Amino acid sequence: MISTKHDDVYYTTVKTTKADKVAQTADRKVTITAYITPKMPGVPVYFRVEDLDPDDPSDYEPDEDKGDNRDAVDPPEDKAGELSAPWAVTSWVMIDGVVQAAAEVELTITDKHSGDNYRVQASVHQDFSAYAETALLTGWKRIYVEKDKMFRRGEDLTEDAGVGTANTDRVTVANTAGFEIGDEVLIFDTDDQALPFGESPVIVNIAGNELIFGDNLTGTYEAGEWQQGGKMAYVGLKVDADGEEYPIEFYEADTSMVEQLFEQAFVEVKFPLLGAGPIPLTRWAQEPEDMELHALSERWWCPANRRKPNHIHLMGAEEYFEGSDKAGLTVSDNFDWTFIWVLPNETAHAKYNEDTTAHELVHHFSLIQGHCENLAFTIPEEEPPEKCIMYEEVRDVTNSIVRFCVPHISKFIEDDEDVDVGVRDAPDGL
Repeated sequence: MISTKHDDVYYTTVKTTKADKVAQTADRKVTITAYITPKMPGVPVYFRVEDLDPDDPSDYEPDEDKGDNRDAVDPPEDKAGELSAPWAVTSWVMIDGVVQAAAEVELTITDKHSGDNYRVQASVHQDFSAYAETALLTGWKRIYVEKDKMFRRGEDLTEDAGVGTANTDRVTVANTAGFEIGDEVLIFDTDDQALPFGESPVIVNIAGNELIFGDNLTGTYEAGEWQQGGKMAYVGLKVDADGEEYPIEFYEADTSMVEQLFEQAFVEVKFPLLGAGPIPLTRWAQEPEDMELHALSERWWCPANRRKPNHIHLMGAEEYFEGSDKAGLTVSDNFDWTFIWVLPNETAHAKYNEDTTAHELVHHFSLIQGHCENLAFTIPEEEPPEKCIMYEEVRDVTNSIVRFCVPHISKFIEDDEDVDVGVRDAPDGL
């Protein structure tokens, strides 16, 4: 892993090092350990990074040439990674329950270019007349996406409710027309950033602007004005009186194609559970300013995730403004949020939501003007590709393929004046 940023999950799972640990325990650093047979301490072992670096085996990489790492270092042989020392001496160690005679060095990989690959060789001969070598080591980036979904029906609380308030068994809203007796609702406020996100009472009576429940509320919900920087509380319809389940009660971004898309560029996408949950139904009669959208993100983006490196706030929402056909909007460069407008997606075709979601998340890789009209890269004997996922009119891409064009993966492989940077080459720390 080039970076993990907010966790320590690596993919070397077997203890192989002299410290009896896995080979990677820090970003960009991999411990390379050589065992010798017969087992003897005090033997010099020489290490080198394969010269040149191994060929990129990706389906879209057009040749079999070595020396194609993207890390911008000259001369080319220096692109292969850096070792902490050219040799080390074996010593007795216990590794994963087995006594070994081992020597080791540390490999440092790129800090930017996902997909760069490496192979380290070790030998007891200084001229490397015989040697052993590692498997192919490939650098990956990791991003984190807090995925929030917007209620389709619900109301802001107009008064505080719950423990310590006058409204212990009820909430007050501006309009009760969307509710009926028997509905199960979800009451939450901006302090609720983890499961179960507030509490879920059942309405037993409706009186004027009050929704009345059979039991007292167990939490306290403050009905502040979020536009003014205060807290905000909300009641959303979870299961209606007819038993209609709540999943269709949300406007939600479809992330089903996101992971496989970003894997093409050696970027792993994580969807943390912390903070991922409901947000209030919010409507705009006319086109909102970016700062209005930012205020909504600021209020409901979990503070543990908010605007941290490689973190993105993804929100499903109703529509940009009344009657708009805009399907998505991204603001990166520190705001780091994406809205997916679900109503226009639902009126297009079945894939539009998932394509729009994947498309918009790519914009966080400094690709604000990164639209193109290129075809997606081709894999022989697969369905012919349509446009790259960064085609501006993404709603016209209707088949099952969700792929990049080659320049959007890396301009080092194929340049294109319409593409500002490839995903593999974007600086780490979005």
